[in-house]
Amino acid sequence: MAGHHAGKILAVALKKFTGKGPKSVIIYSGCHFAMYGFLESIVLYASCNDDVQRSWGLRRGLTTTNESSTIGLMDTANVWRDYGGSYMKNALGYAVLTGLAIGFLVFSFAQQRDFVKRIHNLEEQLNLLVATMQNLKKENQALKTELEAVGYSPLTVYFIRATSTDFLLEPVVKQVPRQKCTPQTAMEELLKGPGSSKDLMPGVPKGTKLRRLYIEGDTAFVDLSEEIIRNFEGGARLEQMTLMSIVNTLTEFEQIKRVQLLVEGNVVETIGGHMGVFEPVRRDANIIMQ
Repeated sequence: MAGHHAGKILAVALKKFTGKGPKSVIIYSGCHFAMYGFLESIVLYASCNDDVQRSWGLRRGLTTTNESSTIGLMDTANVWRDYGGSYMKNALGYAVLTGLAIGFLVFSFAQQRDFVKRIHNLEEQLNLLVATMQNLKKENQALKTELEAVGYSPLTVYFIRATSTDFLLEPVVKQVPRQKCTPQTAMEELLKGPGSSKDLMPGVPKGTKLRRLYIEGDTAFVDLSEEIIRNFEGGARLEQMTLMSIVNTLTEFEQIKRVQLLVEGNVVETIGGHMGVFEPVRRDANIIMQ
């Protein structure tokens, strides 16, 4: 920009001067003048001797007594304030934005790396879980094969599980000698209860004994002691679960389709006063926990 309008009359130069772009400094002596960029004018000022620097005023149109050495600075203070101040503000702003951008990139990279690490850990845990399940399946199959080889068979009995809103039946598979895999053994296992399991409830009230069990056609008649009535505690849903734990356990055997409950050798109307048991009852798969 230095000397861009040099040699022209100041009035003509100012008329054509648009004022766009960076701030400029107009330096004139007599009829001669030149335009400099702000930083260029600072360099020019620094290269002048002391007399010239003293004659360089900070007010618009300030001149010395010697016309031939008149030097003027147009709005130097404003230029310094507007250009230098804005330059410093912009520089500081750019520095802050650059710092924030770098910080954000570093943070994002760290977050991304942590996220990838977590995904990798989850994949490893999932692979370990899949491998464990496969090993358990192999061990279960091996155990099943071994049990079958020595003459054991699975026997399914149903105990009661309490959920947050309901009662359901949960099947429990026991391994018994093949020759003992009978409805009689199934009822005996049901009356023993779920053992040490804290999640399951007995299907039949404590103290109930099996008096007799026999099959006629497709109906099993199971004769239980009076404790099934005397020791029963619960509402209609729990009474249903008690009856159906017996029915579903016995109907696991293909030849049994219905179950008739007897108490002390007699047909009774109900166990707990909520539902009738005076007729044979069929299996209900809808109350089995999936």
